[in-house]
Amino acid sequence: MFRAVFGKRADPAEPQPVPSAPGDGVTRVFPTEIFEGETGDFLRSMGYDPDAAGNVLDNGEPPVALLANDRAEFDNIIAKVEPQMGFRLAPCPLLPTSLWHSEHGWFLARQLDLMPCRPWNTILLPADRHGAERTGLPIASSFPAAEDGDGSLVQFISEIRAAFTGESDNVIDATMIMFDGVAENFPRNIPAEPPGRSEQVRQARLRVRALAFAIGGTRIGKETILASHATFIAEPDVQLTD
Repeated sequence: MFRAVFGKRADPAEPQPVPSAPGDGVTRVFPTEIFEGETGDFLRSMGYDPDAAGNVLDNGEPPVALLANDRAEFDNIIAKVEPQMGFRLAPCPLLPTSLWHSEHGWFLARQLDLMPCRPWNTILLPADRHGAERTGLPIASSFPAAEDGDGSLVQFISEIRAAFTGESDNVIDATMIMFDGVAENFPRNIPAEPPGRSEQVRQARLRVRALAFAIGGTRIGKETILASHATFIAEPDVQLTD
């Protein structure tokens, strides 16, 4: 009865927003339009790609406005569904929002189009006992807050970003093997990236999502994450790759 929470991002009676194209707002040496038709085929044959690190210019600034809009949209969803459910909901991020305020914020938000308040990173749990009794889920406050006190998460994102740009060494390669293995072993929680983006971007997105699941699974529990998805997400294969 609760699976419609993340089923749609807007009321069907309201005007539906046009989704942004992957990487929207990114400055490129060769714009995306050039990669269409015969010209695009030629550029790709020469090793160019619209989302390749060498074609994307990083302005180095965390996307503050994108983060604010992301949280506002999420809060709007919660405000609409809580009265229908009769209990309060609490968002539980798997990766802390501080990562988007780090030097990797532009990479996560702009190049990969991964925002923290989407279902892949933020699960929903009841905020009180009444909600816990109705859903069978634990109360959100029973888990510690997401944080990165020792900087290990920033380091993991740094290594994913390095692999994205084509860097390779023993540490980077081992980390990528680890995240690829997590994604392969938990396809229900980390569904494969759909087509529509370059393979480079899809691979990096999958690895960040695998990191979120691995870290969240340690702190909250894999079964709790799976139960939250089953309760509040209508289309996991679509919404968990959003």
